[in-house]
Amino acid sequence: MKTQLIILLFTFSMLQQDTYKIDFGATKKGNSWSVVNDGVMGGLSRGSMKLTENSILFRGDISLDNNGGFSSLRRSFSEFDISNFNDIEIRYRSTGISLALTFAVSRRWYVPNYKVSLDGTSSKWKTTTIKLTDFKKHYIGKAMNEQLKKETLKEIKEKLLEADFAITNVSHSRAIIQIEGKNTKEILKKGCPFNFNELKKDTCLNSTYNGMSVTIDMLDDNPDKVRIFTLRSFGESFYHSITDACLEFGYKGI
Repeated sequence: MKTQLIILLFTFSMLQQDTYKIDFGATKKGNSWSVVNDGVMGGLSRGSMKLTENSILFRGDISLDNNGGFSSLRRSFSEFDISNFNDIEIRYRSTGISLALTFAVSRRWYVPNYKVSLDGTSSKWKTTTIKLTDFKKHYIGKAMNEQLKKETLKEIKEKLLEADFAITNVSHSRAIIQIEGKNTKEILKKGCPFNFNELKKDTCLNSTYNGMSVTIDMLDDNPDKVRIFTLRSFGESFYHSITDACLEFGYKGI
């Protein structure tokens, strides 16, 4: 179990010294943020947030039990044009864990987003300024060697009502989902190019499922039972991808 602690302040700035500040606090903009845990995929991690006079305090207890592994703090943006801004200044304090700040231009998990890493601070306050052009394009967690462009900022403006920020715990741990039933292979075929008619009991394979890297372990064939491993940072998106594929047949979460 790992406890996360993050306290934040965001400021967007332009060359003309104009700014737009996301200033946390009980009477400021902290109430626009909320906690999302791995319970959406059956996990047991817990998170909480507390508003102080001038900051937001986020704590997350991470549990790998029941295929879980994340607790996050997220905010949906109101309508605001950031295409004329150049930098973002962040003042934060954390307990040393690795973090990432993400611009998402859509709620859809498969649409590429833009991310920049944040160093842990060993419980000390840190102020860092990041150029918006330093944000790198990522597709389902994989860097695409493309930086954020002014044209994309305009796209964010146009879609801002759908845009989210996310503070993401970066980890190499795995999320695990187990599927059992007569339609198991049909569900897998919807997102993976492998010929599952050839997958036998006690065999496994590495492949992708809707663009996410996975390891699939065939546990049994009467009925079919598989255990699927993916990077923990993909856990929530992978869960939604699998459950969407199950809708045709119906499913029961355990």
